[in-house]
Amino acid sequence: MNPRTLAVCAVVPALAAGLLAVSAPVAAASDTVTRTVSFEHKCRVDGATDWDSSFSDNMEVTAPTSVRPGEQFTVKLHPGTMRSSDSDTGRIKYDIALPQGATLVSYSLVGDSSSNLIGETAVLLRVGADGNANPAGEYLRITGTGNKTVNDGPSANDNKPKEGLQVKANTDFRLPAVELKLEARSDEGNATTHLRAGATSPSIKIKDTSMSFGESRWVNAAGYCVAAGEGRNALSTTEVFTTNQTETMVAVALEALTGEDVKIAASIDPNPSEGTVEFFDGDTKIGSATVDSNGHAELVWPFRDQGEHRITAKFLGTKKFSSSESADKTVTVTVPGVIVVEPVDPTEPETPGGTGSLGDIFSKLPTGSLGG
Repeated sequence: MNPRTLAVCAVVPALAAGLLAVSAPVAAASDTVTRTVSFEHKCRVDGATDWDSSFSDNMEVTAPTSVRPGEQFTVKLHPGTMRSSDSDTGRIKYDIALPQGATLVSYSLVGDSSSNLIGETAVLLRVGADGNANPAGEYLRITGTGNKTVNDGPSANDNKPKEGLQVKANTDFRLPAVELKLEARSDEGNATTHLRAGATSPSIKIKDTSMSFGESRWVNAAGYCVAAGEGRNALSTTEVFTTNQTETMVAVALEALTGEDVKIAASIDPNPSEGTVEFFDGDTKIGSATVDSNGHAELVWPFRDQGEHRITAKFLGTKKFSSSESADKTVTVTVPGVIVVEPVDPTEPETPGGTGSLGDIFSKLPTGSLGG
């Protein structure tokens, strides 16, 4: 096969061989973060003599920090830039384990995300432990279209390094990024992604490897690699959580004077220990406060206008606690120094001549007066 530069990583249609089509876009989950996971692939090389080597990998991982049960979300795993040895390298394969705590909905390679690869076009296969394409396999594999490896697949050969996915000697290269569309578990927990961790140390001809390759030398060589350090841990961890329904209550003095500082207190149940409460006078927002460790938030507010003020508190919610709004409390505000005359009780009206009536007033006037 004539080597050719890989300009674009192909995302090929689903076939019986296990190639998968491009997935539909997924709505972005909140709080998506990108981090770099640095580790090494420790290798044992079988050649004229046996020797150890390694590839330094700085994988870029993008995943949401949290999702809800059953929510679909996207994780992107992009192997870092690595450097080939002093020999042309081929039959490259790179294995990723299926996610834990989530269902794999679809998978694809990200176009234009590789560099300096030659030979066969890079594809993403779902394979079993034996390296053969398998729609129910435990691993996803970056490889060439022919799935040519040194010992882990249908076209395995440890003596034909100038085949499959290749890179020239002494060259910085990068494998394409993998995009996973996942559906979160139905209960609370974590959804995680991993490499094919395999054995704890490399040895010649093992199949349970994170990476393997062939080298073109005067005696051809084959390398068998296992992930070490952070490469054996979770690459991404997404928390799957349920939302707690909250109730917000507000407390405030029911009478106040204009200009007087009045404390308005809100309490949230169950206690979220975080978040924000907004306070309203009718439809007007008058301030906000942070929820403390006891689930309380307070605002001091000077009422400026006399009359009745309908006060409510609204908890804005967090990732794990829903928003909620209190019932209103009515505060009657008066002007200092103004006497408020209580209205007559309509159920017991004053009778003519009774105490406090006009007849009573007139009866107390002296003879010869207006009432005489």
